[in-house]
Formats: sequence, structure tokens, C-alpha cells
Amino acid sequence: MNRREWSLAAASVLALSGCAGLRTVECEVTTFGTWPADRPRGTYAFERLPSQQAQGRDSDQLEAWARPALEAAGFRPVAAGTAPDVLVQLGARITR
Repeated sequence: MNRREWSLAAASVLALSGCAGLRTVECEVTTFGTWPADRPRGTYAFERLPSQQAQGRDSDQLEAWARPALEAAGFRPVAAGTAPDVLVQLGARITR
């Protein structure tokens, strides 16, 4: 093999190795303040940012994943037509 063929082969190997790299999942949770011990858990509702309005199915899935954790912490979904005690915002980002 000449030098050009070696360079091309090396570039191909490097390009393909990027596709075979490990995929990682990172999770970041942000909370603000501590819930008062004497205050009962209240109702919650999900709030979507304007940029999330068009991502209906993706946002629905995120909310479905968060719902059991909220209910396990003692919160319950808000009844239709009433104001929730807390608003929950969720977001996800995929980077490569």
C-alpha cells in the first residue's frame, strides 16, 4: 500500500470508530427549596414551554415517566378546571 491508501484507510477507521462509540445517558434533576414538613403534598400540573408545544408525543412520554415519581412523593394530578399547587416543567435533550 502506498501512503495515500494508508491515509485513506486510517481516515476510514477513525470515521467508523465514531459511529461505534459508547452511548451514554445522563440525568440531571433540579429542585428548588425544601418542601415544608407540615405542608401536605398538593396537586400538580405539567407546564410546557412554547418550544415544547409542537413536541406533543415526546412531551407526553416525558410526563408519563415523571407521573409515577410525583405520585410516589405524595402529589396528585390537578382536577380539570382548578389551579394546581405546583407546576412541573420537564425537558430532554439528545446530543451526539
